[in-house]
Amino acid sequence: MPDRELRCACGALNDEGFATCIRCGSPLRAGVPVGGGGSPRAIPLQADRPARAVVVLGVLCSVVFAFQILLALKLRGSLPILGAGSRLEAVRSGALEIDPALFLAEPFRLLSAVFVHFGLIHFGMNMMGFVWLGKIAERLVGPGRTIIAFVVTGVAGFTATVALAILSGTANGTLTAGASGGILGVMGLVVGVLLRRRDPRWKPFVFQTLFYTLLFGFAVNAGKSSISVNNAAHLGGLGAGVLFGLLWAGKGEREGLLTRGVAGLLLAASVGSLVLAELSERWRALAS
Repeated sequence: MPDRELRCACGALNDEGFATCIRCGSPLRAGVPVGGGGSPRAIPLQADRPARAVVVLGVLCSVVFAFQILLALKLRGSLPILGAGSRLEAVRSGALEIDPALFLAEPFRLLSAVFVHFGLIHFGMNMMGFVWLGKIAERLVGPGRTIIAFVVTGVAGFTATVALAILSGTANGTLTAGASGGILGVMGLVVGVLLRRRDPRWKPFVFQTLFYTLLFGFAVNAGKSSISVNNAAHLGGLGAGVLFGLLWAGKGEREGLLTRGVAGLLLAASVGSLVLAELSERWRALAS
């Protein structure tokens, strides 16, 4: 096969002189030379156009947090800077209570809790991380798959949290919430893609981001401060994300109707779960 042919991330072969892929239109700087033993051309890890998944998910998280701020001002007259505020505020917003009976009564909270945050610092740190990671993920697998990975791995993280608490006998109604399980899922997605493509950038990516994130979480909990990091959600989301990355490594940014449809359904389910939290009798029982 000629040395001058390049393989795009979507799998199509192109002449080295082409600027964009003949099949999907992606810039061919993301292509991989085939034949002649040439070294792979690394796929850029920064998006060269607006990141749609980042915008959609970021807006949803921001709307929920704005509701939390309004609720805190109404009930307490103060902004939620650090911490969940009252249990009533957190549960009404969609947070998950780690209790078998409450979980079985309202399992939708495994999803709604992904979009709830405990204070301005929690929200700000998560969104900064997600903007960076989400752009990379979209460049590798497309916006629809990024949305699917974020939502599914976020739920996987909270599922792991509940399962671990029940098995260890520590399911005592503790509150948990946050997008970090889904964000680490997106991080795992990127790592899985780079691993599957044998891209050497997976090593510095892991050591510069993943290692310090997990180290921070375990260090905070070891310090026995008033702040608790849900490492089970982080690890559960991360593991699920790596599986997605290994599965989607050869897909590229090109997405079909099915992928976009699944992403849309998951977004609708996310909004629905937040509506159910607002309609829930649980927070009304706490208010009485």
